Amino acid sequence: MDVYIKLVNADGIDKAIKLELKDINAAPTGKRMTLTGDSALVHIPNINKKNDEKVVPSEAVIQVDDGLIFVNLAANSVNVIVLDVV
Repeated sequence: MDVYIKLVNADGIDKAIKLELKDINAAPTGKRMTLTGDSALVHIPNINKKNDEKVVPSEAVIQVDDGLIFVNLAANSVNVIVLDVV
């Protein structure tokens, strides 16, 4: 079973957050998918065109340490954290 945590940083500055997992026994690593772009582009609908994608997702491995996750959220970003429950 997986747990999905969705986080949005609608501000124009990066933010550091700490998540405390309670009653969830998560694997020691998980993944974070982030979608972000330049602040001048965030309010333009349908900004991506074929072969000209200005907003693209990225993926990173995150660490779960004793039920804690520390995450840096990029400015103007949507993030999804996926954790395996063990």
